[in-house]
Amino acid sequence: MKHLRVVGVILSVLLLLAVGCVVQTPEGSPEELLAQADALLDQGRAADALPLIEAALAQEDSAQGRFFLGNAYGQEERLEDAEAEYLKALELDPDFVDARANLAVVYYEAGRLSEAEGAVRRALEAQPEDADLHYNLGGVLAAQGRFPEAESELLIARDLDPDLPEVHLGLGMLYRDLGRRDEALDSLRRYLEISDDPEWRAEAEALIAALEAE
Repeated sequence: MKHLRVVGVILSVLLLLAVGCVVQTPEGSPEELLAQADALLDQGRAADALPLIEAALAQEDSAQGRFFLGNAYGQEERLEDAEAEYLKALELDPDFVDARANLAVVYYEAGRLSEAEGAVRRALEAQPEDADLHYNLGGVLAAQGRFPEAESELLIARDLDPDLPEVHLGLGMLYRDLGRRDEALDSLRRYLEISDDPEWRAEAEALIAALEAE
């Protein structure tokens, strides 16, 4: 299961959920339209996905449709609109964990850290073994300066999914900020072993070089 990932003081926001092709006049069942929109969002093509999502919602209001609409607005950095859609999704389905998880990221990006923490903790009540959610909570706690708690959550995420690259990057940055040089280097080197993201690999390499020069 995918969630938006928070990148607090130490991390970086990743991953909007989002299949298909652009059509001028969207046709198909709500399920088909949302499946196409899902893939477009996965490609970062929110503007192309929006007409499909709106066409699906015109046929049938649904929590899934509102969720995808929130994701599209999130990609366009329309945070208030994204928040409204995630809240609508939760009105339709209070147990929609992905909507609550992504709502937490919207709150985080808006600087509403207390609300972000509350939302991600509620999501974790439903899915306590979700590494992405523990990672997100770690980012929110780090942004509040609650570093021991942030470390605890990031370590839980690492234990649940040792191959989640962002956890190692987050730990590396956290340890760097706390002056724990050797642990920072270990985490950052592990990140480089498993990450294929060129931008964040470059960041990790720069951090390693700076730490090795100390």
